[in-house]
Amino acid sequence: MATGDGAKSVAVEPCSGRVLAADRLAGSVSVVGPGAGTVVGTMTTAAYPDHVQVAHGSPAYVVDKSGSGPVGGDGLTRLRLSPQVPVRHDTAGPRPACWT
Repeated sequence: MATGDGAKSVAVEPCSGRVLAADRLAGSVSVVGPGAGTVVGTMTTAAYPDHVQVAHGSPAYVVDKSGSGPVGGDGLTRLRLSPQVPVRHDTAGPRPACWT
């Protein structure tokens, strides 16, 4: 599937099954829907997003290797994910935070 330029890192949002792809050359994160596997949204980050991680379903954090942080260090972009209807998960193992 096509995402933004230079996809480098991916993370899965466990409640919805969406996949987040850090698009290093595009300066964005692509959001891929679990059904058709197509890009359903794009979020802008600082330059050169390198790694993406979802924290307990939301938010997502992206490390920007652009020198955009304090004193020219790496930056951190926090992305708030909109709520989605949870998908069914395997009942073995830990449950995502969205399960009640």
